[in-house]
Amino acid sequence: MNDNRVLRILEISRMATHNGPGIRTMVHFKGCDLDCAWCSTPESRSFEKQLSFLEKKCIRCGACAKACPKQAIAFDQNQGVSVKWKKCVNCFKCVRVCCSTAFSVIGQIYSAEELYREIIKDRAFYKRSGGGVTFSGGEALLHISEEMVKLLERLRRENISIGFDTAGHVEQAVLEKVIPYTEFFLWDVKLIDDQAHKKYTGKGNEAILSNLRYVDQMGKDIYLRCPIITGINDNDQHFQGVMDLASQLKSLKEIHFLPFHRLGASRYHKIGLDDPYHGMKDVSRAYIMEKQQAFIEAGHIAKIIG
Repeated sequence: MNDNRVLRILEISRMATHNGPGIRTMVHFKGCDLDCAWCSTPESRSFEKQLSFLEKKCIRCGACAKACPKQAIAFDQNQGVSVKWKKCVNCFKCVRVCCSTAFSVIGQIYSAEELYREIIKDRAFYKRSGGGVTFSGGEALLHISEEMVKLLERLRRENISIGFDTAGHVEQAVLEKVIPYTEFFLWDVKLIDDQAHKKYTGKGNEAILSNLRYVDQMGKDIYLRCPIITGINDNDQHFQGVMDLASQLKSLKEIHFLPFHRLGASRYHKIGLDDPYHGMKDVSRAYIMEKQQAFIEAGHIAKIIG
């Protein structure tokens, strides 16, 4: 994170329709300071490049084991490849010899110019749909360097809509840098109670809620994003807390409920981690729809996404 000239990107996804108005290009930054118990993109937590191994793509040639200088990869013709993740130093020599791309590198370094060129590939879709680019993560607001501000300035000059998908756990000074260029924020509201937030994400939410109110005062459109997690916040108290918060926001556009899912399980496995979803049950769809209706009756635009 020491080189402010580079932008650390996890991935770029295109044709997104649930991350702000119109068709949007999603730029996912690599690195996050929260540690959410239900995280569906564990590879987005680290700011550094990481090794990924997808076993189903392996053709069992054994080249990776021969290339590894730390003996972190074991190969058996019958058992296939196994990675000793604690020994891996992310030298990526296995990636260079893997012809099937079972081994790959997670994360890329971009300059502002390179990222700009990726974003404007979709310019025609922005114009036709009223879309643009949404910066996400990881946590995009942890990457607001001088280089990033230059990119925001350039996009704004070219009338490309800019949004941020954020948990908001940053200093207010960061928001002051991006607000002049930003049309909207997709703002995660994971838990209302500060102690519960600290328990399940590793951080309290005092700064998050304070920053949310600041953005509201600045008149930027706000979309509340509320992950609903089994046994953590799928309860009346949490929904009432979100309702109370929503009633205080003058710039609130919509509220999005995101039901718990297990789609991130394979993302844990490919970086050598056990996924945390064992034993977690699905959230009741009927319960979320009931709560959605309560928000609609209170005058809010409330949607279930996913």
